Amino acid sequence: MKRPISINEEKNYNPIEEMHTEADKRVGQVFRTMLVFTSLMVIAPISSYFASKKYIFEKYFSIDSDESYIYSVAVTVIVIHLILGAFIYIAWQDANTSANEKKKK
Repeated sequence: MKRPISINEEKNYNPIEEMHTEADKRVGQVFRTMLVFTSLMVIAPISSYFASKKYIFEKYFSIDSDESYIYSVAVTVIVIHLILGAFIYIAWQDANTSANEKKKK
């Protein structure tokens, strides 16, 4: 049988521990975001370069190997800009969310 909690009983509430827990979660989220975008910045441009050169420009469009380099680099630059734009957007949203949470407290 459960014992009823009286109003006068204090819970073991420690605001410092709560702050550390929230800060740890926040650091974990930031680290995860940076890890994802760092991986994207390494893998996506390299793979988009070789995939677009070999499969899109040389096989599908039958462009000469020397010319396909130029077009593949253009695709790579576009991919890099998309990744950077996505990172800036997520960082902006994250900063706004954090600011709104601080205002509520």
